[in-house]
Amino acid sequence: MQEYLPVIIFCSVIAILVPLFFYVFLKRRYSVNSAPFWAGVITFIVFALFLERLALDLLRSTELWARLMVSPVKAVALSGLIAGIFEEGGCLISMKISSLLENKKDKEEEEVINVSDEVKRNIMEVESERNHALMHGLGHGGAVIFVFVLTMVLNLVYAFNGGSSVSLSVDRIDSMASAAIIEAMTSMQDFHPMDFIYSLVEEIASLGIHISLAVMVWISMKGSWYMLFFPLSILLHALSDILVEVLIGSGLSEFMCVVFFVMVSLTIVQFTIIVWHKIKMGTVLTAVQNASEEAG
Repeated sequence: MQEYLPVIIFCSVIAILVPLFFYVFLKRRYSVNSAPFWAGVITFIVFALFLERLALDLLRSTELWARLMVSPVKAVALSGLIAGIFEEGGCLISMKISSLLENKKDKEEEEVINVSDEVKRNIMEVESERNHALMHGLGHGGAVIFVFVLTMVLNLVYAFNGGSSVSLSVDRIDSMASAAIIEAMTSMQDFHPMDFIYSLVEEIASLGIHISLAVMVWISMKGSWYMLFFPLSILLHALSDILVEVLIGSGLSEFMCVVFFVMVSLTIVQFTIIVWHKIKMGTVLTAVQNASEEAG
């Protein structure tokens, strides 16, 4: 394991820098406050590390899970669906709470002088909401990457410990989180150096998916047919988990599996961008129509 140290250190540093870069970019480019980011982190801890894992632990203790394990894809499909329900559901709850808190603030709307002012105001509101969703997704995905970095650090400890197992103190509060980390760390102990690189690329691709899904959850809050984006976010979450299992069992090289997963991530990101631009254009047209009617 000690010969892997440069690779592990490299992966850990890059994994930290990527979400940090996007965090600084969103802060400086769009002046987004940090609250949505930490809301995303808390959502991940509560709904993914604890509630989701508790539900999966209960499921794995049933006969249904034993039957599903005959077909790993079915087991992954169900666990992925549960993960999507908890994580995207948590995201929806968190965003709705944030929205209610924002609405409670006494903000006096400026009187609309002309169509241009109305369009500008509406675009700024929609962009502010989208940026909130981006930061929330970054917090969620960043927390996932933090767990990845933590497994890297534990592997470093494993290496410096001469290959001995790493013992962690576990109490009732952090038992489930520690179990998840130990499980991930154990799975990495037999990795080839390139496997750490592949895992890093997969985590970065997953970050793009998490951010996109957060934006989809925000879109679903706009009502009407947009509500379909919430179940879509859950399905895409589950499908991304299923995809990993299918790729592993496909016989493709690990390099090709990672390439395919990155392509899927980019497709989801691009789809989200297209939908966002359509919403923005629809907002402009609606604002123009409303302002014109008021002016008339």
